Amino acid sequence: MNNDVEIVRNAHTCLVFTDPLPPQGLTWRQMVAW
Repeated sequence: MNNDVEIVRNAHTCLVFTDPLPPQGLTWRQMVAW
């Protein structure tokens, strides 16, 4: 499994986080800042 995501509908309404995730995971605060 390579974790590729294919958006097949409504791509204009999707947010795709492409940065590597930190070892501790992604926090809500980091998502808001992004």
